[in-house]
Amino acid sequence: MTPFPSRLRAALSALAFTLALPALAQEAPPGAPRSILPPALAEDAASPADSGSRPLVETGSLTQGSAVRLGILDAGSGGFDDTLWRDTPPATVTTLLPNLPIAQGSPALHDLNRRLLLSAAPLTPQAGDAERTVIAARLRLLAARGDLGGLTALAGRVGRELEDDEMVRLKTTALLLGEDFEEACITASDQVGRTADAEWLKLLAFCRALSGDRAGAALAIELLQETAVDDPTFYQLLNARLQPSDALVKLKSLRSASPLVLAMALEQGAALPEDTLDDAAPLVLAKLAATPALAIEKRLQAARAVAELGGMPADRLREIYAAAPFSKLDRIGAALIAAELPPALADALLYQGIVAANNGAERARMVQAASLLAASQRALPALAYLVADAVAEIAPTPETLPAAADITRLLLLAGRSQEAALWYAALRATASGGDGKATATLIDLWPLAIVGAAADAASFSPEILDLWRQNRQALDEDARRQQELTLFTLLEALGYAVPEIAWAGLSGDAAARAEAPPSDPIWTGMIEAAAGGRVGETVLSAAIVCAKGGPAATPPLLMASVVRALKDVGLEADARRLAIEALVARGF
Repeated sequence: MTPFPSRLRAALSALAFTLALPALAQEAPPGAPRSILPPALAEDAASPADSGSRPLVETGSLTQGSAVRLGILDAGSGGFDDTLWRDTPPATVTTLLPNLPIAQGSPALHDLNRRLLLSAAPLTPQAGDAERTVIAARLRLLAARGDLGGLTALAGRVGRELEDDEMVRLKTTALLLGEDFEEACITASDQVGRTADAEWLKLLAFCRALSGDRAGAALAIELLQETAVDDPTFYQLLNARLQPSDALVKLKSLRSASPLVLAMALEQGAALPEDTLDDAAPLVLAKLAATPALAIEKRLQAARAVAELGGMPADRLREIYAAAPFSKLDRIGAALIAAELPPALADALLYQGIVAANNGAERARMVQAASLLAASQRALPALAYLVADAVAEIAPTPETLPAAADITRLLLLAGRSQEAALWYAALRATASGGDGKATATLIDLWPLAIVGAAADAASFSPEILDLWRQNRQALDEDARRQQELTLFTLLEALGYAVPEIAWAGLSGDAAARAEAPPSDPIWTGMIEAAAGGRVGETVLSAAIVCAKGGPAATPPLLMASVVRALKDVGLEADARRLAIEALVARGF
């Protein structure tokens, strides 16, 4: 934020005044400040936007006894219902929500958190100003994840009576990256003179240039220069807009580009330099991922980076990966080629190879190759998120059964327990006929099948658990004990009784090193919230307990408490999916 010298405030006030009164500005004597907006836009700015077509929105004044229901999801569209924050004090939400971490590598947590941020569920009617704080935090968290679609949709539903400076800024960012310059210019005109921030004047200078108002843009440039704003790329793009030519605009650098500068560069059709992705903010990455003018390798890199933050919906990621121009031979040889490629390019090639496979057996072999590479990168959950639909189309047959372990694992990571159950049943049928390989695979998959609900409850027994334990004897002792501790705690969290004799085998070092439940107030609050049926508070606390490392890095006892808490508030499917991620991260 660059403050304006006091001697310029009068000029800004005059500029803002002319923006509010376009008719007077047109009749002003020569030399007077001119409106940055063309007349039509300035007239629109005087009329409040029609909010009658905004679904899932009920805005009320922030007074005692009011409530605000704002979001784009409800229980019927994958979100939470109106009881999300029932019985949770608003102060608790305002304290916890800003601490919601970005759990990289956990699509299950990404999905849970996104539903939380986008659900149209009100706080208690006595929330008052807490509503504004919570809405601002939701927008900020969506921006931090690069969720441009979610931010645009939610910000567009915030009524003016709820907006604060941060919300206006985030909303304008979404408008610029969505190339809605008309609305962005209207918003900027409202802000000039209200805030000592040169960014609004830069935007208004761009708006004047868009309207062909050279004199108005020159005035804005003069004001910016007097505030010592140093942004050569901005000035280069602004001058290029004021003096159009057929020559391609060539920029030296777009490193750490602001949303405004990127929007200006794209509007000008400028050649995007090599460093465009360097130090780019998540929202800028999201826009670049959807920019055809950017080299496809960089688009894929941007898309993958946003997906790792939880801001890229799976269907959108698939669209971008499908656009990579691989040849038919590339797709056929994807299993061999991908290992030599950068991660994003490898993901795209493997995705295309799996989708383009001519038959189930070929697709199954491609899934095996993709799983092997993803496992080496600790990226199996991300692969499952990407290819779940294509993998679910593979039917268990004698030709595809060799890939049963990889296919079942990916389906369970994606929460596709019904499809996974078909594979588990096929393995069991084959094993019952005396097939040794099928039997070994069945035993290896048993923990995932139980935890992921791909096997019926009757499939759990002390005898099968002991058989699984005996099958792990070849593992390093520490690894075996860690696997057992993780599995046992998760099983008990989901309601399965692990025999005392099994626990007795963990009476040594592994159990002694296991972290005891902490005295941390977040963890304690999660347990209390789950006991009280407070869904939103439980989800928030659980995400914070998992922290940035997600299920892969959360100690077994803590992870089990998260799973139990989510199950207790009716989110068993989410709990099981998180548990599967925890198991897979530990070699299951």
